[in-house]
Amino acid sequence: MRAPLPLSGEYAVTANEDDRTLTVVPIGLAQVAATVPLDIAPGQVGATPNSDLALVSAASGDTQSLALATLNGAAETGRLDGGARVVSIAGPAAQGVGTVVVLGDDDRLRPFDPTIRAVGAGSQLGAGPHAVSFGRVGAPSVEHVFVANAGAGTVTVLDDQATTVQRTLQVGNRPVGVAQTIDGRLWIAFGDTGTVAQVDLEGGGKVESIDLAPGLTGSASGLSATSGLSATRDGHFLVLSTHDALISVDLLKDALGGSAAEVVRRLAVPSGVLAVATGAEPGRAYATTGDGMLIYWDLVANTLMQSIPVGHNPTGLAIGMVVPTGSSSPAASDTGTAAGGGGGAPTGSTSASGGTAPGSTSPGGSTTSPPGGTDSGTAPGVSTSPGGSTAPGGTSGGTAPGGTGGTSAPAGGTGSVTSPAGGTGSTAPGGSTSPWRQHDFPGGRHR
Repeated sequence: MRAPLPLSGEYAVTANEDDRTLTVVPIGLAQVAATVPLDIAPGQVGATPNSDLALVSAASGDTQSLALATLNGAAETGRLDGGARVVSIAGPAAQGVGTVVVLGDDDRLRPFDPTIRAVGAGSQLGAGPHAVSFGRVGAPSVEHVFVANAGAGTVTVLDDQATTVQRTLQVGNRPVGVAQTIDGRLWIAFGDTGTVAQVDLEGGGKVESIDLAPGLTGSASGLSATSGLSATRDGHFLVLSTHDALISVDLLKDALGGSAAEVVRRLAVPSGVLAVATGAEPGRAYATTGDGMLIYWDLVANTLMQSIPVGHNPTGLAIGMVVPTGSSSPAASDTGTAAGGGGGAPTGSTSASGGTAPGSTSPGGSTTSPPGGTDSGTAPGVSTSPGGSTAPGGTSGGTAPGGTGGTSAPAGGTGSVTSPAGGTGSTAPGGSTSPWRQHDFPGGRHR
């Protein structure tokens, strides 16, 4: 088993406000590899593509200063001027290429250049709060940067380097999240209506709308600028959150005419959701919680796969990628397999869903989901304090139901197999090894 550092493959980094630290977790290893002390209380973090360099904003939001940290060296390495008081940071998840961007309280989006370690002049946006997403259509690299401007009812579309505004979409209402699926469709989360809608890429008109919480609108929907709309790499799922629940939208079932209960599913998180993200694995998402955990979320079974103690108040979460040596592509493939087939997993390790990393378990005895996962419920084990405990029905060794080292879906799943963190051999929902595309299932359900 190789050492967890230097980083190679996919990893998560959390910004732990109360501890003044970053925590680094290689996705395949599923345990803490490094803790980085900082001079600031971090609020948000961005992972520079194909690098161990992280960009960090202060939680207070009252400073223009940004911190730089090297994750392999576990040290803060410097400061830079963010151009305005920094509100948030975003970067392309699990990509070998792309641009980390900085959002200021002056409603400007500024790209970060890691070669000169500075942020650019940036582009003017509509009134915030803002949410950022990075679009890729059947390609391994970012093609557009999208910014939802909640106060203006618009979405700003920028080029791949986030230097030029290409157009502004008038979507109306209060857009609090934006994501583009690999088939090219653009989805918006609306906080005032509690819906996600597909919108036209040229004019912003609604094509399809999906109700996330029947009967809930406005503030009761729980959707805000921190809801974090994101799409899985294969375009199968959209994910977002409320303050106390994770929400997934199954776009494949929606296209096939599934019921509302089949399309939209919730997973309660009593300790609270602080951040949510997707990465290279097509059937998985990640979140940080109010009790100091990084959780792995199985989207097919809608169950908690793993819970890893990372620090106190982990308000920021980024999924990064360091291209493994010898990889033929700087980013994960369209099937959701991480570059180099590793997905951040050390040689010989198995996935969090299929077994334990050789020689160790997740810190504090982090555990897998219980057998018999259902379409909705409470994430088991999430409310445990750092130090960890066994989820109901689980074992302290972190072994998934059904055996050690297996690669089958967690018990209670639908039978669709999500790949282990090693990445190779993953199958798309329904058994196909290619990612789902819109043209495979023309037409969506209009609700």
